[in-house]
Amino acid sequence: MIRLQKYRVVKLLDYRLFIFDLDNTIYDENNYLRKAYNYIAEMIFKKNSSLSVRQMSSFLISEFENNGRFNLYQKLLDKYDIGNFPLKEFLYCLRNVPIDCNSIPIDKKVQELITILINHKKMVSVLTNGNPDQQKNKINSIDFPHKNEIKIYYASSKGSEFEKPSPYFIDKIKYDSCVEKNEILFIGDSKIDSDTAKNSCIDFMNINQIEQL
Repeated sequence: MIRLQKYRVVKLLDYRLFIFDLDNTIYDENNYLRKAYNYIAEMIFKKNSSLSVRQMSSFLISEFENNGRFNLYQKLLDKYDIGNFPLKEFLYCLRNVPIDCNSIPIDKKVQELITILINHKKMVSVLTNGNPDQQKNKINSIDFPHKNEIKIYYASSKGSEFEKPSPYFIDKIKYDSCVEKNEILFIGDSKIDSDTAKNSCIDFMNINQIEQL
């Protein structure tokens, strides 16, 4: 196991509550999406047996990796005759792809950091944007330690105005955990995450800094 340098971890232990972002912080979201896009291709094939699962899956993954997820369904529709597979079904498959529990790995250093925090009786939560059903499916499929001891908050569950970078859920987690703002560290990977911390007046650490621990 990779060992985090103890003298640097000690400084982190001054905090009482650690809030992690989910996607691309605790794990690589691509590992979920590749499985989801392959599943979508399989479901399309059931209605369109003349199409190739491999080609559709490769197209979705390539488009996502090169151009992001915006308008991905429309691009698929433009390339393939899948009018009998509407956007509603596409999104349902994306959010509910069947993946074995704890089958998606996380970074070894993230795994070790979470274990250290739990072993030192620190409070750990996860705050994530995104469709709650999809995010719950991700949580179920990700293999991270002490999952049952970690509180998960779904920022999109109350509407887009409550999503990060709104401070709403940070304030809720603070209240639920009975801590002060100077006792909280938010760990994420994006500007949205750092802006969330700034808007909430709490400290922030980019997950890439874990390489320096």
